Amino acid sequence: MILGIDATNIVTGGGLTHCREILSDNEFKRHGFSKVILWSSKNTIDQIKNKSIHKKTHYLLNKKFFIRILWNLFFFKREIKKEKCDALLVLGGYSVVNFNPTITICQNMLPFEPNELKNYGLSLRRLKFFIIKILQINSFLKSKSIIFLSHYAREKIDQHINLNNKKTAVIPHGINEIFNLPKKKVFTSSKEQSKKNSYRFIYVSSVDMYKHQWNVVKAIGILKNKGYNVKLDLIGEYYKPALRKMNNEIDIYDKNRKFIHYHGKVNYEKLPRFYSKADIIIFASSCENLPIILLEGMATSLPIICSNLGPMREIMGDHDYYFNPYNYSELLETIKKMILSFEVSNGKNNLIKNRSLSFTWENCRKETFNFISKSINN
Repeated sequence: MILGIDATNIVTGGGLTHCREILSDNEFKRHGFSKVILWSSKNTIDQIKNKSIHKKTHYLLNKKFFIRILWNLFFFKREIKKEKCDALLVLGGYSVVNFNPTITICQNMLPFEPNELKNYGLSLRRLKFFIIKILQINSFLKSKSIIFLSHYAREKIDQHINLNNKKTAVIPHGINEIFNLPKKKVFTSSKEQSKKNSYRFIYVSSVDMYKHQWNVVKAIGILKNKGYNVKLDLIGEYYKPALRKMNNEIDIYDKNRKFIHYHGKVNYEKLPRFYSKADIIIFASSCENLPIILLEGMATSLPIICSNLGPMREIMGDHDYYFNPYNYSELLETIKKMILSFEVSNGKNNLIKNRSLSFTWENCRKETFNFISKSINN
């Protein structure tokens, strides 16, 4: 069998990591696929090192969202037929091509969160998410099968379309082994000692309206003003309006950037180096499908202060350090709670580390291609 893969809207973030990891070996051959053809931008294709994958691009696929849609509309169907594909796997959640059978992976939940979209006001970005929502619903309806990354995502989409007549599976992401770091030191915890210890926080995520970096900055800034020895590293590419909002808060609390540092986008392989210098992870996103960043954080053995929205409880399980990312004061109190019981929170993080062991790319690859194979043959 020949499998075509539509990765034309996979550009960065978790989608790119997912694409790179499931195609990192020849697992597809063990499930009856003699050939896999990947269509995407040059940037994405360059990330795929497996020489067994046939990679195809077009200059239009290296352009912006709307231009890539035009290529899909007018050229893609002909490409799929020319390559004699037996099935199409849509990695990015939507496709405008009518092809049977199609298996779609649900990647982006933001278009289905109206409260989150309000944060974008009247903007092209909000319009883009509206269009993506329509494209995703249309793709789900046309697909023979759908893969979800979390049960939360499946339940959310089930509110928009009836999934009873669809073959579905929940197949989570995996975690790269580079994030399995040695366990860090444990501070002595007491009310008096908590202000003497130095705590380095890290938040890895794109700077965006649903990531709430400004609230993290505000909480850390207030702690610093109260005499706590805290530092914060922020890592990730940015959406300009969100970056301005974050920088405004940094200017208020740390104008000279002495204890709050924004590093921008960091090469994926260098992220463990930043985690190795940190003491506590903060994850303040209010909208996710299955955040690879959170999974990778769990694997580091560092204590995590985590958003209580979206699928986060499904991922992290029973945890004492959740907070509402819209409420900086709640984050502030959660940080203080962790600092005052740092020995306990560090010990409990063994449970989170153990939960992370179930998320492997090996399992993800096996389950994905097994599900695709069964979807085609049944």
